[in-house]
Amino acid sequence: MGGRLYVSSQPMVGATFSFTLNLASNEDIADSQQANRSSHFQAPSLDTAFCETENIPENPDGELLLIVDDEPVNLQVLNNFLRLEATG
Repeated sequence: MGGRLYVSSQPMVGATFSFTLNLASNEDIADSQQANRSSHFQAPSLDTAFCETENIPENPDGELLLIVDDEPVNLQVLNNFLRLEATG
């Protein structure tokens, strides 16, 4: 992808992470989208209305989690797993 990742760390001080990205122009994006329409399999979109998010037990003393994924199916799997862990 052409980017770079930098890490600087000092004991008892902390770590700094930084990165560079090679950003595409609007023309590059349009060309890529056109090419992707004809050459890649497009999975059907999942209706996220079926993802249950209510009634998850809260634990104010527990760890704070940030879960990021661009696949709704993966988010539902993690949601189900966390529900099981919270009740078990």
